[in-house]
Amino acid sequence: MTPKRIEMGREIVRFEGRYKDGNLQVYTLPADDGGGAYEIAGINDRYHPQKASELRGLIEQGQYKEAEDAAAAYIEEYTRPVLNFFPSPEVAEANAPIEFVLRDSCFNRGLKGAATILQHALGMEQVDGVVGPATQAEFARQLADPGPDAVLEAITGARETYERNSYPWKRSARDEKSKFWKGLENRWAKAHSKGQNFA
Repeated sequence: MTPKRIEMGREIVRFEGRYKDGNLQVYTLPADDGGGAYEIAGINDRYHPQKASELRGLIEQGQYKEAEDAAAAYIEEYTRPVLNFFPSPEVAEANAPIEFVLRDSCFNRGLKGAATILQHALGMEQVDGVVGPATQAEFARQLADPGPDAVLEAITGARETYERNSYPWKRSARDEKSKFWKGLENRWAKAHSKGQNFA
């Protein structure tokens, strides 16, 4: 992992984390969240029980910096498979803003969710949440024309499409009536903006 990619993980920690006096905190989740009883920077005890317990222990011991560093490293590792969406490592390296938004999508909606978002953004006929040769080829084509900025815009827009049409827990799709909608819109805009800092 490179310092730039650890910083990507750290930005996602900042998006997800609850802080008090500048220190990362354990957050008790509402009953309808679906992520378990608590989380630290989005790392919850339902889907990431071992890491959530480790981070909670660090925070309870007052080791806030260690907890934030460990959370950033974990998120970087967890979201690293999005690098396989790119046609090559060199293309990923050259398109860090897109990599960051895909990483944020992956942490927020899982690897399949991030793949689905990319396929929506590229206008793929088959949207199956699996990035294979056809998706990679179209990704490469669109990075060349209309170019990375347009692809980044499309991916950010596709995050909304995903929420409206592909809600992963198979309940009703999210839209403006959801109490989470405004927060999601803010998250997409913030990730888009922060991603450009990695250019």
